[in-house]
Amino acid sequence: MLLEIEKYDEDIFQQAMNFWHEFDNESHMNISSDYKLIYKEIGRMPLFLNGWIGKFYTFFLQNVIEYEQDYVNFLINEQYDTTIKKMSELQSNRIFIHINSPEREENFNRKLRIFFELFGEGTLFDSRKNVVHTMHNNTNEFENPLKFTGYPIWHVFIRAFSLLDKINPYLWLDLDRSLYLAYEIQAKLIPNPFKDNNPGFTDANYEWLNEIRYYCSNLQFKEIDLLFYENFRPYIDRFTFKTI
Repeated sequence: MLLEIEKYDEDIFQQAMNFWHEFDNESHMNISSDYKLIYKEIGRMPLFLNGWIGKFYTFFLQNVIEYEQDYVNFLINEQYDTTIKKMSELQSNRIFIHINSPEREENFNRKLRIFFELFGEGTLFDSRKNVVHTMHNNTNEFENPLKFTGYPIWHVFIRAFSLLDKINPYLWLDLDRSLYLAYEIQAKLIPNPFKDNNPGFTDANYEWLNEIRYYCSNLQFKEIDLLFYENFRPYIDRFTFKTI
């Protein structure tokens, strides 16, 4: 027997649209002065964003027990910690503008999850920018999940936030779980980032959605580290050990 799909009401759909519109606008399109400074600072890393992937997963591969502390030491010793904290502040503020903090919002996790589910589905076509809010890449190879490299890149910054931000410890785990969920959804549905009518989920694959929701809701950071490595290994292995 098929489960009937949970329909997103128009209000939360619009909330998700506004969240991604403002997030993408601030950090990728009309880049704010704060993000410009951040990108300049993190650009000190050789290979830029690929270098951040390489650095984190080099530590991961070298010492599966202590790699988190190695990453913290690197951030502090190379004086990235102030920039990372500023970046985490901007991202947490953006989230809290649209969703009350976990202490005030009983449904915080659900709403954050839905924002990322819709992102992964590719159903957030924004006529204001004539763009679908989903994970794009620099090619037209949207049918190849290995090209969704924005997911592991964002993940390694979330891991930096989680290790340096002691104010919002639960936020970053919730965000990372939602990020991995969005990746799984996009990899399964393969939405076209250039179409305004991606169908999203249907009743036929809703059982899978419920299963992956439950699975992701129980993941811990180290499990997500491993999952992103396993799913993007051909991409990540090109950059590990090259930035040490």
